[in-house]
Amino acid sequence: MELSDLRIFQAVARSQSFSKAAENLGYVQPNVTLRIKKLENELKIPLFRRTNRGVETLPSALTLLTYADRILSLMDEAEEKLTSQALLSIGATPILSAQLFPKFTQGVHLHFPLVKIELKTDKKSQLYLDLKQNLLDGIFVNERTIPDGCISIFSYTEKLFLVSARSVPDSGDEGIAVVNKNPQCPYRNTLLRYLDNKMNTVDIIEYDTLEPIIRSVESTNAVTVLPQSLVTSKMSKVSLPKEMNSIIIHFVVKQGSAKNKTVRKIIETLSE
Repeated sequence: MELSDLRIFQAVARSQSFSKAAENLGYVQPNVTLRIKKLENELKIPLFRRTNRGVETLPSALTLLTYADRILSLMDEAEEKLTSQALLSIGATPILSAQLFPKFTQGVHLHFPLVKIELKTDKKSQLYLDLKQNLLDGIFVNERTIPDGCISIFSYTEKLFLVSARSVPDSGDEGIAVVNKNPQCPYRNTLLRYLDNKMNTVDIIEYDTLEPIIRSVESTNAVTVLPQSLVTSKMSKVSLPKEMNSIIIHFVVKQGSAKNKTVRKIIETLSE
């Protein structure tokens, strides 16, 4: 008997309907019916009587429900306790880590003070490799399509702006743009798209990290593209064309990972 069988049984017993239980659990009804039949075969006793209006709970099911409620309650309590003491390894690309990690770690320490966090920055391809090899529990990435074997458990849209120290940002008097040298950087790629018809008149300066990009924009007429969360008081911003004014950031986990429930609970708490 598996815990998942008990959860399905509990849902059927409380709703007295296979279809409602399937809907509440996010399963297809044939799967619920099969699992209940499997449970009845293991216990060698019928649990429900099928009727035209749904199912009728038999005395044997009422007895099992008492124990199922106690077992599942204890497991939920244990999972909550373990969640608060988890060790999580989280990854992001360098440009996203500078934007997301400070707020993420602050939120985890506030809501889950016993959770320990390991943070890693790397290129996107290496992050996915580490995730699939269980070296990371989750990664923040800007992605249009999630690769096979991975799932996004949370995503949000980040607004992007053209920024400069000028009162009205454009390509700059000196025609200077500053970008991250990583070709996978979403802010770099958005700026290059925006400047596509001005490339012959704009000098592109590349940096390895975010910090010199921000300092260059604050102290010169250089322009760049940044999300709202990274725009400082020394910068002016203007909206970009609709087709390039936002990106989607996903928190991605390995499909079927044993830690997914713990990670999901933490991410859902922080995103509220």
